[in-house]
Amino acid sequence: MSIKEKVSRHMKEKGWSIVTTSERSGVPAVTIKSIIYGKRSTQRISTLEKLAKVFECTIDDLIAEENENKVLDKKSLDKELFQQCLDAVESYIEENDLIYDKEKVAKIIDSLFSLLLKKKNQNSSYEIDNATIEWIADNIR
Repeated sequence: MSIKEKVSRHMKEKGWSIVTTSERSGVPAVTIKSIIYGKRSTQRISTLEKLAKVFECTIDDLIAEENENKVLDKKSLDKELFQQCLDAVESYIEENDLIYDKEKVAKIIDSLFSLLLKKKNQNSSYEIDNATIEWIADNIR
């Protein structure tokens, strides 16, 4: 089952419209509409987190394919890269004794992941370093 089918199923189970789902999750209605009508092939981690929270499931529940043998394309979520970003941001926060709210941490991880995934898909070299994380953290609003 695809993410669009899973989001649609969760909305139907809860009896929610696109607008209701948007209001409860904080995800813009236009984004939800693009997901359920298949106009978006990739999703931001922050969007997936908000939807998973409101649907009371995990991100993996939304993105995991029932057929585990499916070949992933370049636009699919790179779980290994995401885990590297998550670990790097957690380490950066701990090493520098910082306190950020969950939303800011999610935005930092999402931005770092998007940057590195783009570089990876362009076959450019990439490295996760504290300077990059610091720059992203300082520029997140």
